Amino acid sequence: MTYGPFQTKEGGDTISIFTKDELLPIAAKIEEIAIEVSQFHLGFFSSFSRKRLSQIENEYKKISVEFIKLYHKWNIPDILFKDLKIDSKEEQKLGGVMADYFQSQQAVMWHFNEGFRLLSYIDRILTEQSTAFYNRISITLSILAITISVVVAILK
Repeated sequence: MTYGPFQTKEGGDTISIFTKDELLPIAAKIEEIAIEVSQFHLGFFSSFSRKRLSQIENEYKKISVEFIKLYHKWNIPDILFKDLKIDSKEEQKLGGVMADYFQSQQAVMWHFNEGFRLLSYIDRILTEQSTAFYNRISITLSILAITISVVVAILK
């Protein structure tokens, strides 16, 4: 007996719950952060206050850790299926659960690949914004130092 695209109810339920309740919500959060980052612009004067950039960086760090934990959970079937109460003597059911897992690999991995691609994009944009922030601070301090030097030279 099959359960939709799955061979076993246990495997299908575990994979469906993992995908629906864990993977898809975090993938949606990553997409939201990617959209927010793509619209983010650090103006010259706002670069002296990194508040919004720091908030986005903290969201990114948190979501990255959660996503990598999910990836780890998916890639180790013992962790993914640890709550299943299947007796090791039920080889057919155990085999069906593993068949469900391997048949679901391509669909689930698509979400992981997309998530990692977006995380890479977010990281690149945040790095560029941070570099721009530090460059603006350096330029401002350099101009200030030159101005002070010129004023001191004139006053002598």
